[in-house]
Amino acid sequence: MDTYSGSLRLSASFPLFDHFNREGAIVRARASYQNAEANLADARLAANETLEQSLGSFRTAGARVVSQRASVEAAEEDLRVQQERYKTGTGTQLEVLTSQTTLHNARLALIQARFDQRIAKAELAALIGREP
Repeated sequence: MDTYSGSLRLSASFPLFDHFNREGAIVRARASYQNAEANLADARLAANETLEQSLGSFRTAGARVVSQRASVEAAEEDLRVQQERYKTGTGTQLEVLTSQTTLHNARLALIQARFDQRIAKAELAALIGREP
């Protein structure tokens, strides 16, 4: 037969001194929190900087489009004048060809400016999460 003694033993221990482990953990947690805050602030600044650069690129490209349109108009007028001079015999074929080349280059520059503007617009749209 088993005998029952009727006793229960319960023990607990709480270390009063843990060689500064708790304090070290608190300091590490505080440093991690401060690092996370600094990283968040850096990420926000980087996002704002990227947005400002993209917005600047878009505005610059828009100004280039306006400028290149004016260049195309001026080149078209120059070509018209040179063709009239050639018809009347006061201009040369070389002057007409030079004006045509200038017009061609101005049109190419306008195309490039429009392309750059569209790229900048797409970058802005991507930054704010919208379709261009």
